[in-house]
Amino acid sequence: METIHMRTNHTGFFDRVDDRLVRGWAISVGQDGRNGIVDVFIDDRFVSRLCADEFRADVKERGYRDGFTGFSFEIPEEFCDDLPHVIDIRHSETNESLGNSPRTFKRPSAAQAKLDEKRRWCNENVVFENKIDDRFVQSLKTRRKLAIFGTYHELPSYFRYHRAILESLTDAGFTVLIVHAASRYRHELASVESPDCFVVLKRNIGYDFGSYAVGLFAACDWLHLVDELLLLNDSVIQISDNLAPMIARFRTLDADVVSCTDSFER
Repeated sequence: METIHMRTNHTGFFDRVDDRLVRGWAISVGQDGRNGIVDVFIDDRFVSRLCADEFRADVKERGYRDGFTGFSFEIPEEFCDDLPHVIDIRHSETNESLGNSPRTFKRPSAAQAKLDEKRRWCNENVVFENKIDDRFVQSLKTRRKLAIFGTYHELPSYFRYHRAILESLTDAGFTVLIVHAASRYRHELASVESPDCFVVLKRNIGYDFGSYAVGLFAACDWLHLVDELLLLNDSVIQISDNLAPMIARFRTLDADVVSCTDSFER
């Protein structure tokens, strides 16, 4: 423990905030066998009263009773909103703050926490290699248009029509994130010869929409820079024309979302 905070006959310490869990310890030394009672205030608003009765071996080693002096408290979801808040833990009888209290915390929203969990799972289980770097961010800042291009094949190089699509997209002003799916990692596919094209290599999980999700997860910290988002895949037979004129026509439409598809399947 960093310090021992003592006033009158009360003592205790606000240890830390781990994720959404507040931890600390408190005792009322003037009353034998009596557990400490603490009040939790967030932004000067009373939110909870706790009995400090969890076992703390470190506090016992310091000679504070039997060690059943700890408390923990989960921060309510309403305060998990990506904004700073002040939490103060006080002895309920004296209204005095514990040592190391008050403290400021900031926790992500529930939606952000779920997104972060999905991103962790994706990075651990799906992505082979992520080649996003500072050049990607600078390209987005300049172009403010992002194309996530899902590709799939098992060969060690991109095809000519892949390069034609990349050229079309960069001509249309996009930063391009290639999300290439395959059954195994191939280092030859980890980069392309274009300053505005970047690559994420992934396992072949989730088909095209799985690739779009991986691309969005990889870029989500910078999506606030994006004014225009394009999702496309390489399920084409041939690209004979530059895509830039078609994309220019899309931009004239009075619509938030535009979808374009063509199929010769019977």
